[in-house]
This record gives sequence, structure tokens and C-alpha cells, in this order.
Amino acid sequence: MQGSTSDDRISVKAFSDLEMSTTLGGVWNRIVRESGASAFLLAEFLVQFMKFRVREGWHPLLLLLSADGVPVGVAPLITRKHLGVRTTRIPLPSWLSPDFVLEDRYRGQCIEQIVQIVFQKEQSDLLELTLPAESPNGRLLKLQCESRNLHYKVQDLPASEQAHRLVAIYPHWDGPFVDSIGKPISLSSQGHDFRKNINRMKRNLNRPEHGEFTSSTT
Repeated sequence: MQGSTSDDRISVKAFSDLEMSTTLGGVWNRIVRESGASAFLLAEFLVQFMKFRVREGWHPLLLLLSADGVPVGVAPLITRKHLGVRTTRIPLPSWLSPDFVLEDRYRGQCIEQIVQIVFQKEQSDLLELTLPAESPNGRLLKLQCESRNLHYKVQDLPASEQAHRLVAIYPHWDGPFVDSIGKPISLSSQGHDFRKNINRMKRNLNRPEHGEFTSSTT
């Protein structure tokens, strides 16, 4: 299954199946190799991680970003709705340096498109990323959150994973929420499981044993 979206220059093709190795594997691998990103982001490795996550109930969301028709970035994501809350993340574990692979020239526009797809098209409630500490995408994600009134929280990981940061991006869970057509809805009008899971996620994001988050909101 495939969809697409675009702004003035950046277009995005979204693939929700695992045929990337034959459909776009060559293009995907070229972008990864030329960037010097982790080899585990290559199509042949990524498909294996995706298959494992699919067995856990996750769904692939593979984004190919192009500028004026020329591929300039890839964003491997998985998404899952559990107890009424949709979470989106990169399928790789932190020690494999998961990240979006984007050309510097178009990085800001690509990040804008990724955030738009995750929170508007996919209607995600949480984007959870474990990024390398030196990732250039973190700063741009924070800027997107400020412009879209999203929470941006960063947590230092344990000493064994000091080279990475856990980034959590989510709307204001106290409302207002919107439905699939943009109509405002209140948290109190949602089912018990939805409210319970939202409150659990709030607590988990601020557990003291996991360290302090720094937050940026508008």
C-alpha cells in the first residue's frame, strides 16, 4: 500500500508494506550509503527488523522523501494503536543508531513533512525516537514542535547508552484533541481505556528512575 503528500518542493511516498526491497530498495540503499548512516538502515537489514516488529503488532510506515522528484531522504517508522493510543517510532534498537537519513540541504523541509505525516495523516498520539546524541535532526524536530504547539521532551539514557537520547513528541494530552476530520473532542468524552493509557503514558514520561526530561512547548 502506498500514499503520497507534498509541499512546494518536498514530496513524500509512504509505503505500508514490506516490499521495499524490490519496490524502492535500490533508491533507499543509495541514500543510506551516501550519507554514511548505520548499515542497519539498509533495506535488507531493515526489512528483517520490520518483520519482527510486525509480529508484535506494529505496522510499517516507510517514508521516501524527494525534492523536485529526486530522492533526498528516508524515514523508517513503525506505528501501532494500543488501548486507543497510537504510537510511532523507528524500529531499530538504540545501539544500532536509529535515525532519519536526510540530505542536509533539505533536512528542515523533510522533518516538517515527517512530523506532519505522523501527527496529521497518521493521527499519532506519541512519536518516540531514540536518536544519536549528535543527530542533526533533534534540533529541527524541536523547532517543528515549537511551531506546531507539540511537547518535545528529551531524556538521557543510562550510562551504557550515553551516546543516545530518548526523544518523546506528543500533543497536549490535556486537550483539545481532534478527530479524523479535525473536529475538537475532549479527553473526558473518550473511553476509559483511552484515558487510562494517556495518563499512564504521562506518568511513564516523567518517572524519576528514568531521569529528568527537559521540555519545550509553546
